[in-house]
Amino acid sequence: MNKLDKILYPGSFDPITLGHEDLIRQATRLASTVIVAVAEDNQKTSLFTSKQRVLMLEAIQKNYPNLEVLSYSGLTIDLVKKLNVQYMMRGLRNEIDYINERDLNDMNRILSPEIHTIFMQSDPALRSISSTIVRQLIHLKKDFSPFVSKEIFNLISSWH
Repeated sequence: MNKLDKILYPGSFDPITLGHEDLIRQATRLASTVIVAVAEDNQKTSLFTSKQRVLMLEAIQKNYPNLEVLSYSGLTIDLVKKLNVQYMMRGLRNEIDYINERDLNDMNRILSPEIHTIFMQSDPALRSISSTIVRQLIHLKKDFSPFVSKEIFNLISSWH
């Protein structure tokens, strides 16, 4: 199978979970370059700064030689155009994610019909992991190690 040139995987990654990492692993097999883009100005209340979220991704970057990490502000579709990427990847955990991502894709296709979205799912054993739950465990000082990689666990533990 021929690899795609580039895939952009945007998100808040607050924090990056094993589910996110599984999607990154899959994407690095599909494309020569995978760009993980941390959204700085999404409408979510973040536990970690965008710099910390980038540091988390950089902590796992050594595991994926074709992975690039950056942060951005503004519309994701504008970043896609700026980076000259034709494919954006979005993760789906459940039907609610699908509906939200489908609607976002429909709007993006109106703004930029040349950009395509690839919907992917992580391994079923990881699919129910959400950053929201991990943030709550961190806030409550509970063990969140089953839901993040060792590198991410150690990094977050050093901050909290």
